[in-house]
Amino acid sequence: MTPISLRTATQLGCLILSGALAACSAGSSLGDSPRGSAGSGNVGGTALDLGGSAGGLAVGQGGNGPMQSDCPAGQSTSVSGTVYDPAGSVPLYNVVVFVPGEALSPIASGAACQTCDGDFSGKPVAAALSDAAGHFKLDNAPAGDNVPLVIQVGKWRRQVTLAHVDACTDNPIPDKDLTRLPRSQSEGNIPHVAIAIGGSDSLECLLRRIGVDDSEFTPPDGAGRVHLYRWGDKAAKTMQVGGASATVPDASALWGSLDTLDKYDLMLLSCTGESKLGVENADYEQVRAYADHGGRIFGSHWHNAWIRSEAEVATDPLWYPQVVQFASGAHGFDDPLTAQIDTSFPKGQSFSDWLVNVGASTTPGQLVIQGAEHTMDSVLPKAILTPDPVSYAAGPGAQRWIYATDTQLNNQTLQYFSMNTPVAGAECGRMVFSDLHVSTGSGDTTKTPFPTGCAKNPLTPQEKALEFMLFDLSSCVQPDEKPPEPPVVVK
Repeated sequence: MTPISLRTATQLGCLILSGALAACSAGSSLGDSPRGSAGSGNVGGTALDLGGSAGGLAVGQGGNGPMQSDCPAGQSTSVSGTVYDPAGSVPLYNVVVFVPGEALSPIASGAACQTCDGDFSGKPVAAALSDAAGHFKLDNAPAGDNVPLVIQVGKWRRQVTLAHVDACTDNPIPDKDLTRLPRSQSEGNIPHVAIAIGGSDSLECLLRRIGVDDSEFTPPDGAGRVHLYRWGDKAAKTMQVGGASATVPDASALWGSLDTLDKYDLMLLSCTGESKLGVENADYEQVRAYADHGGRIFGSHWHNAWIRSEAEVATDPLWYPQVVQFASGAHGFDDPLTAQIDTSFPKGQSFSDWLVNVGASTTPGQLVIQGAEHTMDSVLPKAILTPDPVSYAAGPGAQRWIYATDTQLNNQTLQYFSMNTPVAGAECGRMVFSDLHVSTGSGDTTKTPFPTGCAKNPLTPQEKALEFMLFDLSSCVQPDEKPPEPPVVVK
């Protein structure tokens, strides 16, 4: 196997000229790394969506550009490596890696249906998915100089350029910094994220620890891709932006307007520490509508109230299909809870394998949770669509991921579940809820302005579990009972 030589594309709008990919210039010579060794230049990548489209590959048109090769029987041109999170630390599952056949289209921000059959621009000519170890192997890759490579999961996207790919052999990429997701807008596309800071969790610190640059965290009127709001009286009312103090607005400005919600790809809701959300009735309708037409939502602990309905008739605007059985005696666990991973569906098995591969679990199928709570018992076998008269969906409206036995109540407790939205409708958006405080044991505090309150400790096992769920939440929407598949390639 020949280690691949790489260099990073550093200018927008690479041109496709006469079947060859013209190398981009950033005002200085990049130079080619010697063949047979990894490039060590700037790993900034292409800022894909800021004023132009990243270059694609003109395949099979002759000229001096990269070409898909006719190899002897039993041989193939391939590129292999491992995909990492933006920090370059944790391998990621189910990330698409592909060679584009044409320039990539810009990625629009905001809630939208992203199904897996039409989520990738650029007409891929070779594509692969990363496995539970983060590893990928791109078969039938073009050989030659200046081969573009795209790394994408949902609206996370980064493009680099492979300086040379040898024909009819595998070309491993040894430098993990070249196969990670973008840390900032200057490196690629990052989803537009809204975070509601709460007093009992610190999802904003988790996003920072997985590698998102501090420059991307701003109030809603800032230019960052991650906008901070606050909810409840326990979270800090200010944050630091570029060394200066800035006000963090109340989250009522977020979910109080569907137009505002729709501007975001993803909304992360940190637990406030209060059992009652204290929001307006109209807010429930708007948050649910946001998910139904393509929004992605993660909520920790008490934020499962967004889908909990006490309405008695379907005509009540607060009614929402029931997908889980809520506990009659909610309580927390003082001791660590050994939970089980549901491996009955393809992603569940991969999740179990991934937890072991990244050091979050020492026993396959198990995860030890600190600060677990019990507000939900189980996923319902069939979702209840209407309460009076009762009508049911054909199957469950949610997918169980992590569960455990509550010896105090002598029943099960549901710790993580996901649901595609709308319930029992054409799948468009997605929600994930956890019944734990993700940041327990991390050392974070939300009482201190961001980012000062974020600890610099390594990811805990349950933070790694949430990292998996965050990127799964970001990915294209598909039925959970089906294994993920790479995009269709152009023949």
